[in-house]
Amino acid sequence: MSCGALASTKLIIELQYWFNYAIINSSLNKNKIPVPPTLSTSYLPSKSFVEMLFNENYSQTEYYYKYNEYPSMATWPTPVKNRMIVYAASAQVHQCASDGTNNIFLLQSDDLTMLDALLLYRQDETGVTLIDTTGTTTITGNNIGVNYNSLQTSLSKLIYHYLNLKINNSYSSYDTETIISSSSELLASCFEAYLIEEIFQYISAQGT
Repeated sequence: MSCGALASTKLIIELQYWFNYAIINSSLNKNKIPVPPTLSTSYLPSKSFVEMLFNENYSQTEYYYKYNEYPSMATWPTPVKNRMIVYAASAQVHQCASDGTNNIFLLQSDDLTMLDALLLYRQDETGVTLIDTTGTTTITGNNIGVNYNSLQTSLSKLIYHYLNLKINNSYSSYDTETIISSSSELLASCFEAYLIEEIFQYISAQGT
């Protein structure tokens, strides 16, 4: 699975796992989005920001967003090795870790700020507030103030829309046919598909 500007022979195990989980458990457009192969949870790294994005039950108190490459094919999980050996000359497997050195998804400051906001929500779904501001996007205690117009990345904007739905029960800011992520932004595209599903489920629950 590719990620952003990465070649398709570079694998991020937890992105494949959690997007598979999201699609398998979706109701909207399930048969039109290709489902990536599944992998065992035993291969998932702990505290990955990718899991935090897709796992409603994420319970960690922190997240990691930098990666290290597995040093050699011999260290790859067996199911991964069996599949990736087809691309033996170029295949790489990367793992999120506390000592990671590679910002493989090229996350920017806006992304990290909104990921911090998402972590706050994951830790306390009912005690967090989200308000729009014309000032600087900031997190103070359990209060998240976001200047949406100042957000510069697709992922940070999508996290805002997700939090606005979850905290404020509002999807009006995303009530558009214009897709935020681009075709070259795999992570953002996956999360946008997840966001659309969450909005669909919310609307369905309201009976409207």
